[in-house]
Amino acid sequence: MDCIAIDFETANEQRSSPCSVGVVVIEGGEVAKTFYRLIKPKGNYFNGFNISILPRTEVVGFTRESNDEPVMADFDKVLDRLGHLITPADMYPPRYRATDFPTDDDLAALVDESK
Repeated sequence: MDCIAIDFETANEQRSSPCSVGVVVIEGGEVAKTFYRLIKPKGNYFNGFNISILPRTEVVGFTRESNDEPVMADFDKVLDRLGHLITPADMYPPRYRATDFPTDDDLAALVDESK
């Protein structure tokens, strides 16, 4: 199967407030290419609802400016290591709100724990 998946995130309720874009190209059923970039939205305005970690997933991916390679970790490991940065939101389905962003040291610890 060949396809392209695009994930476009907005910083607030305005469709004209892009803050990240991710693209995955699937060729022959395998990931052939990936692309992810953070985008500074106009006015640098972020609405808390939009920057929530949405429903629980199996894996969470983080990117950082210092490295183009994403850090991937199981959701449970993220909660264990970065739980102080994530609070449950009173929503259904359950969502988690990011209260701050992980440091490079936090992300390095996630990489070390996954090995």
